[in-house]
Amino acid sequence: MAGHEVKTVVVFCSDFRQNQQVIAHCKEAYGEFDTLSFPGACLPFLAEESSQVTGQWLTTLRQLHGNEKVVVIDHLDCGAYKVTYADELAGAPVQHEDHLHRKNFVALQKKFNEDPTLRLLKLEFALYNIPDQRLEVIKL
Repeated sequence: MAGHEVKTVVVFCSDFRQNQQVIAHCKEAYGEFDTLSFPGACLPFLAEESSQVTGQWLTTLRQLHGNEKVVVIDHLDCGAYKVTYADELAGAPVQHEDHLHRKNFVALQKKFNEDPTLRLLKLEFALYNIPDQRLEVIKL
């Protein structure tokens, strides 16, 4: 690990509307950290066609930098959620998208717990509200 360890990796959505605020919050909360950015943040970890690859990225970062914790930050008004859950979110109130994020956090926690490599990482969740510029830490 060549002397450059960092304890935290932050996974957040690639949506430009929230990245500067999320990164600023993470710098304050965690100091230095690795990043992974995917549309929908936690969605690629749950999708059958991409979950193995996203898990491998976390494993690689852990090998390179000794990560111990993963912070997954989803956000409301997420385009990836609107595409993935188009029928379910069409005409639904904002609270329904919030519910889907929280439901996916539970599913991701379960997935980490069942994986022999990923379960070595402590998993934390947060949900960013773009209009309010507020980050809520989610306790499961």
